[in-house]
Amino acid sequence: MSAEILRLKESSSIAAAAYDRDRHVLRLRYRPQGTYDYLGVPAGVVREFVNAESLGRFVNGRIKPRYRYRRVS
Repeated sequence: MSAEILRLKESSSIAAAAYDRDRHVLRLRYRPQGTYDYLGVPAGVVREFVNAESLGRFVNGRIKPRYRYRRVS
């Protein structure tokens, strides 16, 4: 996956994130549960995620319920 590493504010649940603009794949590495790819996530939603007050709350409310995912590691 050729992706842009996203700069995130401190999060107790999300350790790192990257976004592949060409494939619309958001990759999230959780503490300590592993890494997941969320498929078909538009760039605008990723911008909202990066700017969200709570990254974990945003993922649980806006990304997990709407986008398919697969575990990477």
